[in-house]
Amino acid sequence: MKNDLRTSLARKPWLFPFTVWIFLYAWRPWLFGFYHDDWSLLLGCNGSILQEVYCAEMSRPGAPLIRWAIHGLIGTNPPAWQFVTTISMLGAALTLMALLQRVAQAEKVSELRSGWAAAIAATFYLAFPWMLGVAWINGILTNVATIFFTSAMLVWFARWSLNARCVVSGLCFLLSGLIYEAYWFAFLPFATLLLLRGTLPRRDLTTLTATLAAVQALLIGYNRIAAAVSTGANKSYDPHWLHTVTGAWPTIVGGLRDIFGIWGRYAFGALLGVLLACLATRLDIRRSLATLGPIFAGIALSFALFAVAGYVVVLTGLFARTTIAISWWLAAAAAYGALHVADLPKRVRPLATTAAFALMLMLAGGTLTQSRSWISSWAEQQDILAKVPSEQLLAAPGPSFLVIEGPRIHDKLGAFGAWYDISAAIWMTKPELARHLAGTAMISSPIAVVSRGDSYFRMTPSRVTMYSCSTHDLLMDFETSHILRWKYPGPTVETVSSDVDIDCAVGL
Repeated sequence: MKNDLRTSLARKPWLFPFTVWIFLYAWRPWLFGFYHDDWSLLLGCNGSILQEVYCAEMSRPGAPLIRWAIHGLIGTNPPAWQFVTTISMLGAALTLMALLQRVAQAEKVSELRSGWAAAIAATFYLAFPWMLGVAWINGILTNVATIFFTSAMLVWFARWSLNARCVVSGLCFLLSGLIYEAYWFAFLPFATLLLLRGTLPRRDLTTLTATLAAVQALLIGYNRIAAAVSTGANKSYDPHWLHTVTGAWPTIVGGLRDIFGIWGRYAFGALLGVLLACLATRLDIRRSLATLGPIFAGIALSFALFAVAGYVVVLTGLFARTTIAISWWLAAAAAYGALHVADLPKRVRPLATTAAFALMLMLAGGTLTQSRSWISSWAEQQDILAKVPSEQLLAAPGPSFLVIEGPRIHDKLGAFGAWYDISAAIWMTKPELARHLAGTAMISSPIAVVSRGDSYFRMTPSRVTMYSCSTHDLLMDFETSHILRWKYPGPTVETVSSDVDIDCAVGL
């Protein structure tokens, strides 16, 4: 009986990533909520999510359409949105697992061995602490884009005609690019990987790659048209991208320190070194270069692609979603590593397995530790909204703009980092108060901002100006009939009657 159960479990490798998903993700809907852009994107332009297709994200028309469809089913319920986010993350991991297993099988690896290697890769993908960057509901979009891109690559192995594979793969890649741009050009290093390892016939690879290259050209053309029209906040070209790329390394080192601590990152590096040393005991240099070369090229491409859009890749906080494609490639490397472990000498194999398992535990522990910031941020946001002195604000003259002196930043998230976060949150949760503050302005207009210590504020009786403490850039300049000031969590509100400054916090 026990042998039958063990055999049955061994033939269900998907249970491994699913179990890790339960421990790291399944509980999030009860403790996670909305973050940053979530509030404004669910409110929509003038109260309409569909209007975001042209007013906010013309270069990503698939994104607002997905939000609109989900919103029609669950409204603005935070636990329901977080549930969808976690399910989409599981879907991305399992789709990636299916692809990696199919790649290994195409290289004549047994079904059981390829399945477990792919399952280990999917588990690492779920355990990466930087994947918390997709924990806000915006992460649904990046996960769906991942699912479509992975499906586009998976179709290459389907037992269909070449024409059918080209059509379906091209459509999946198009949908991925119209939702989120993280996987632009990623098919090139993937095709190179398959070519160098002899996984698919060269003719098929050439035709499939050329098809996606044509789709990529369409996506670039559409992006340039959207930029030329200048409608909404489109993702465009940053001429300083090379400087952005060169500044990425300190954020990676600092991110590992934030996740594991000073000594923890050394332990992480030591475990990784031990694992690599074990894998090197039976090293086929030509085969290894054929694998690692394209994978490193894919990672470098992802760094460059985000830099071109003006983003630095970071490992913690909201913008850790910039690691989404990097995590995809790291998972692919984990799959090949898992396949290689089985070929190691018997005396080395237990050490390699132990080091890999310890690495996975460290990653999962880092995810749980970093989750505290997301939990506290959501609790803080709810507390601010609950303690907003609505009666006093409704009694104040309107239209008005509310400046909230909130809690100082204590992690990479904070609470309400931009005027559109808190403004949209008030519009969604306290519409009567929002209308009073906005006067006759349209829904989703700016009505409030939170001072968190990372910005310098200058207020007059009818104007508020906001500057970044780090870059000194102008972040906001807003005029209205009255400026109101509320010091959270106190109950009183004052009308600004003379010039007032709120300085940057010391030691941020």
